[in-house]
Amino acid sequence: MTAQDLIVLLLVAAAGAYLARVAWQSIARRRASACGGCSTCPAGAQEEPVVQVTIGHLAGSAPHEPGSHDGPSAD
Repeated sequence: MTAQDLIVLLLVAAAGAYLARVAWQSIARRRASACGGCSTCPAGAQEEPVVQVTIGHLAGSAPHEPGSHDGPSAD
């Protein structure tokens, strides 16, 4: 075995170890996650309640006709 073969073997072993570590972290994070296992949420995240805002008609305003223009006239 030459020095070049030894270097290649070490690089392949390091790449395999890195992939195994990433896979293990992904599996462990998915088990501990509260929101589905994505990497963007902290493990203890809780959803905030949704606030619904309703928009009603404003007092004194009438619906506009299509094509009407409220700006200054072009005369």
